[in-house]
Parts: sequence; C-alpha cells; structure tokens
Amino acid sequence: MATHPLTLHEPDLLQRSADCPRRSTFESTAGSLILHSFCPPTLVTSLKAERGLHAFARVPEREHQLLLGIAERPDCALTLAYTATGEIVGQVTLAPADVWRLGVSNTYELAIEVSSHWRRLGIARQLLSLALEHPLVEEMVLAAVGLSWHWDLKGAGLSPFRYRSLLAHILEPYHFFECLTDEPNVVMDPANILLVRIGQRVELEVMDQLFQRMRFFLVLRFCISQAGGCFERRDSMHMTRTTVLKKEVPMRELLATAAERAIRYLERLNERGVAPDSTVVAHLAELAIPLPDHPSPADETLALLDSYSAATMAMAGPRFFGFVIGGALPATLAANWLASAWDQNSALAEVTPLTAKLEDVALCWLREILGLPSGTGVGFVTGATMANFTCLAAARHSVLAQAGWDVEAHGMFGAPDVTVVVGEEAHPTLFKSLGLAGFGRNRVVRVPVDEQGRMRADMFPNLSGPTIVCLQAGNVNTGAFDPALQIIPIAKAANAWVHVDGAFGLWAAAAPCKAHLMAGYANADSWATDAHKYLNTPYDSGLAFVRSPYVLQAAMAISAAYLPSSPTRDPANFTPELSRRARGIEIWAALHSLGRSGIADLVERTCRYASRFAEGLRAAGYTILNEVVLNQVLVMFGDAEKTRRVIAGIQQDGTCWCGETTWQGQTAMRISVSSWATTDADVERSLQAMVRVARELA
Repeated sequence: MATHPLTLHEPDLLQRSADCPRRSTFESTAGSLILHSFCPPTLVTSLKAERGLHAFARVPEREHQLLLGIAERPDCALTLAYTATGEIVGQVTLAPADVWRLGVSNTYELAIEVSSHWRRLGIARQLLSLALEHPLVEEMVLAAVGLSWHWDLKGAGLSPFRYRSLLAHILEPYHFFECLTDEPNVVMDPANILLVRIGQRVELEVMDQLFQRMRFFLVLRFCISQAGGCFERRDSMHMTRTTVLKKEVPMRELLATAAERAIRYLERLNERGVAPDSTVVAHLAELAIPLPDHPSPADETLALLDSYSAATMAMAGPRFFGFVIGGALPATLAANWLASAWDQNSALAEVTPLTAKLEDVALCWLREILGLPSGTGVGFVTGATMANFTCLAAARHSVLAQAGWDVEAHGMFGAPDVTVVVGEEAHPTLFKSLGLAGFGRNRVVRVPVDEQGRMRADMFPNLSGPTIVCLQAGNVNTGAFDPALQIIPIAKAANAWVHVDGAFGLWAAAAPCKAHLMAGYANADSWATDAHKYLNTPYDSGLAFVRSPYVLQAAMAISAAYLPSSPTRDPANFTPELSRRARGIEIWAALHSLGRSGIADLVERTCRYASRFAEGLRAAGYTILNEVVLNQVLVMFGDAEKTRRVIAGIQQDGTCWCGETTWQGQTAMRISVSSWATTDADVERSLQAMVRVARELA
C-alpha cells in the first residue's frame, strides 16, 4: 500500500483506512470470540454490550450507544471483540484527540476496555494487535489517557497505582511510552497516566510542532546515535525509530523540567506503594548499555533517569519505617537544590565565605539545641559512620598525645596500646569506624548489656592507660540509652576519652519530654550524630562534635602552599576531606525553618507515633520486645518463620515498609518512625495494614 506524507492538517487519515476492515477469531478459555476492526454502524447495531462492559458509560445500554456513535463517525475507528451470540466483550477505539488537549489534527486518542467477566484471557492484546496492525498507524501519533475514575479497581482487585502499571504493561509491546503532562484531566490524580505512541513515518516537522504544542515532559527510554545532522532516537525496549531536531535545551528549561519531575515524584508518594515497583525493577537491566560514543541531549538523559523513578523505595514518603531515616523537609530539599546550583567547594572560609558562615551559625544553634558544651567544635561530614570515625580520630590524637605519642606524625606503628570499651550492642558502623581509625574491629572490650541493650554499669571494667569509652545514645533496635550518669564519671576518673554514638538518639535533647534520656551525656568528649535521621535533612549530613575544637583540628587539619589561610574557621580543618560540598546549608535551613519548637515537635510527635504502633500491635495480640522510650518498636508475630512471613507480606502489601531484625536471638520486625511527613492518619493506616496482613497469614 502506498503511504502518504503526514501533515498537520489531514483529518481523513482513518477514512483512508476504513476500506480495509479486518476480521478474525480468537479462541479463549472462556469461549470463541470474533474480532472485527473498523466496525460499521450496521454491525454495532446488531450487537449489544455484555453486562460487564460499563467502564466509560457506567451501564451497558449507554455503553452500546457510545460505541454506535463512534462507529458512525468517519474520523474514528472501532475494533470490537464479541461472542457468537452478539455480545460485545471488548473494544478499542481510535478518535481524534480533543483540539483543546493537543491541537494537532493527526493525533488520535486510543481507548480500550474489556468486560469484567472476560479479563485475564489475553483479549486486550488481541484487540490492540488487530486495531494497530494497519500500516497507516505508523503515520499517527496515538495517545492513551488512563483516568482512574474510569477504572474498575474493585473488580480488578488492584490499587490505582497497580492498575496504572497494568495499563503501561499492556501497551508497552505496542511501543507506547509514558509522558508526564500538564493536561488538566491527567494531573487531577497522581495515579492517572498518559501513554504515547509515535508512528515510524511521522514527519520531522510534525514531531517538532507536536512536541511544542503538547507541552509534555517526555519520558523516553532512548539511546542516541548521531545521524546526518539530526539525532536518530531509538527506543531501548522496542527499537522504534523516530527522528527529532538536534538542539540544545536551555538550562532554565532543563532545570524547570527537573523540578517538575521531582515535584511530581513527591506528590505521588502518598498513594504509591512504598516498595519499588517490581515491573520497573525488572527493566533496570536496560540501563546496562555500552558507553555512548557521542553526547546525548541533557533533557533526554534526564528523561531516561526519571523513567525508572518507580524503581525507588519511597523513603521520602510518610510510611517508610524500615530504617532510622527521615524524609527531607521541604526547606532542606529546596536548600539542597539551591546549594547544588551554587556548587561551592566549601573547604576554605576565604574562598566560600557564605557557606563557611552558615556552618558557623548552624554550629552555634546545634550546640544550643543539643545541650552540648559551649565552644564545642564540629566537622560537617557525610554521615554517622564518618562522624564516628572523625570523633575517634580526635580521641586517638588526645589519648596518645597524653601518652607522649604524635599519632599524626608517626602513625599507629609502635604507638602505646589504646583500650577501647564498647557495649555488646554497639552499632556495626562504630566497629567499622574503629577499623578505619586503626584500632581494629575485634581488639575491643565488650561490656555486657541488659535486655534493652543498655550497657551494664555494674559490669563495667577497670580502666588504665590510654582508653576510649564508646557509649550509645539510642540503640538502633530498641532506642535505649547507655547509663551515662553512671559510666562517664568512672571513665573520667581513669582519664579516659568518652565518645557517644548518638546517630539519632542525640536529638532527644531537643525535646523537653525526652531530654531526660540524655542526662549526663553532655560530660562526654565527643558526639556523633546524623542530621538526615532526626533533623530530616537530605543525605550527606553527618555531624562530628568534639568538646575541644583544637583537638579536632589537630586530628583533621590540612595545609598546603597553594591553600589560602584564614583567621576564621576553615571547614576543611575539621573533616577528613578537603574538597566537599557545602553540607551545612541544609542543616542551617532545617534549624532555621523549624526553630526550637519545631524540632521538639518533630521528635516528640514521632516518638508518640512509635508508642501508638506498640499499643496497637500489643492490643492485637502481638509481642512487643522493647520498652518504647524513643522512636523504635520491635514486634514479633509468632515464631521466627511466621514473623518473617508477615514482614514479607507487609512489604508486598505496599501500605508501609518495615524491615526484619534479630534482637538478642529473636526474629522481629523493626518499626522506626522519624519522618516529618508521617501523620496520625499514616500511622493508623499502616497499623491496620500490619494487623490485617498478620491475621491473613496466621
């Protein structure tokens, strides 16, 4: 068949196809069906809609009238699946897209429906194959708009987002790809979806004008190869070719698009399943392509990245309770974007005065809110692991200097022995930090703990010589605090250095109703914490506090002939790195936006939610293993096998996400509540899901 060049004003594209109807049969497990494309009105009149066909018109009789109206229009195409007795059980329609929607006459909207009584039989694929097999389809742009209020969610037994994934999965083999759009109907519900197919013979000029008019932020999985002054786009899944103009995307447009994508992702977190979408995860292997030989347009690189965003865990959402991490506060996320745009190498105050000053201000606020001694120094590091390492490096400097050894100059070879005392339930990252600092992970004295993981002061060893004692403020399983009031005086009497691993527990000092947990901890020598946990900043926000900033600087300072000196605090002299991003910006933004009362509320509220989880699960008959003193809950649903089964079921359910842990030989589910976004409604919704899944799997 001869093809015709496509123009912006060609309303009869389907009319040229209507003289080639196709008819076939399909043997399903529920019975034989007749499939017919370009159905004429006379055929539709002789048929009737099956009772389960009602998604668009709500009742079968009106659905039949709707289909008849489509068949009567010369600019539409109707493909039907019907039984030998004349009942329509499935349909695919092609109709010109609304002018107000796209404004391009050669763009058609595709709609598909299969009766609720005839699903899971492969009918949708059969209908699509027949409807789209005509050669002129390659001259069309097809748009499939999925609107959640038309979906039979109850009949399908799916959530809106699972149904959304199903639609994308059905249309995927026919070269439809998802587009983000500002189209009013689609943006009314985060589960709505727009899928587009661009025919192989759609002209370059048409595509360029189409993209301008659609105002869609395209989400394409494209590999790029240079060809004759244009870019030839090749869909990485289906190898569908189209050609577009080679042009640079202005930075403003690119960044605005990135912001829009990020905002849409965040807006959908409350309704999507918390776990990564398995259908998208299954496609991650597509990313493993050879390094491209030529540059790719920045907007397509961004679109490629965003097209896999459903393969992420919804950690930024309100119902992720898997680790002790909070979602980024809006102010800290926005500040992070701004800081990335500034692109400051925040090592030296003279070179980056703003970011250095923000760190100074944040340090003053942090000392105040955490109840640390005035004059305490800080290193803004990557996370709690590096904060522990930095503090231990300062401790190493101090205790060895007292023994007459310059560890920075001579290293650990031949140095006096240093005794390191830890609790039996110290966090694994503390042991990693000890290894990095040269102390070894196993050459430690372990102090027995009680049933909550607290170090037992009555079994604390006698100390002598250079010694570092590591306390824990907030056990990662139970939330328990080592008894600082009893242990620190013992350590100080032996002239030992006391370090506190307070990755999240240190923030209890900011909440009046929890501050008692930190009693005595201000008498330590160093404290490690992580702002991305309880302060809800983005990652890369660890804090290494040392009582003496001179000791911290002695352990971390750097000098070089090309580095300018400054009479003020140079950030690089307090961290392991020289070059680093301006981490203090987000911490400053969090403290400034929340204020004293906001930080207290964040801690107290999440602790209250943890207590509610424990109360609700205990009332449902399940065992709570810990005293809920902070934001951690440990629950058992029976023996180890049943508990693991319930945890897997909760994760698969998608309402919330909690992880498995082992506490003193018992398998349990851990619930960690630390996100600003979590509400009372999220807690009740998650609690109901946990109990429901546990009972279903009993």
